Amino acid sequence: MSFEEFIKAMQRDYCLKEIYKYQADFDSDHGWFWSIKSNSDFIAHLQYLGIALAGEVGEFCNLIKKLLGITNQVARFQLKC
Repeated sequence: MSFEEFIKAMQRDYCLKEIYKYQADFDSDHGWFWSIKSNSDFIAHLQYLGIALAGEVGEFCNLIKKLLGITNQVARFQLKC
């Protein structure tokens, strides 16, 4: 399924099972198959996902910081004029 097909499918009523299958197929195609066979596999995957999520939150916070910096620059410029 291409990305465009996925977007069109999401516009329809899509059940959670189909979304999970799409994500699992995507991960498998990219070599990211998450086969959990033991508790240690589960912990390792949970650690990886936790670190990845923390990194994404950091990226989002950096965007907010940049946006606030731009907003403050505009406000200071308006005060000078």
